[in-house]
Amino acid sequence: MYQLRKDKFVDALNCVLQALESSVIIEEGKYFKRCIALFESFRGFATPDQIKQFEEMFKIILEGELKNEKGICYLGNRIRSDHQHTAH
Repeated sequence: MYQLRKDKFVDALNCVLQALESSVIIEEGKYFKRCIALFESFRGFATPDQIKQFEEMFKIILEGELKNEKGICYLGNRIRSDHQHTAH
């Protein structure tokens, strides 16, 4: 937060990304949510490398969350449902 208050956005987002990675490793939902919210709030200040790092981390998280879900497949940038929709 100090870095954000000082408008050092690149440094701040590096800290957010490190905290996000740590929150995933220790399975701490509160800090995970905070990191996601902070990154998205300041995404406009992120470098292309930071955005790529965030998106790669998010992809890994999402794949892990969906791997045991039946009928749902994550295709890198979208989710596909294998459920057949029928008219009622």
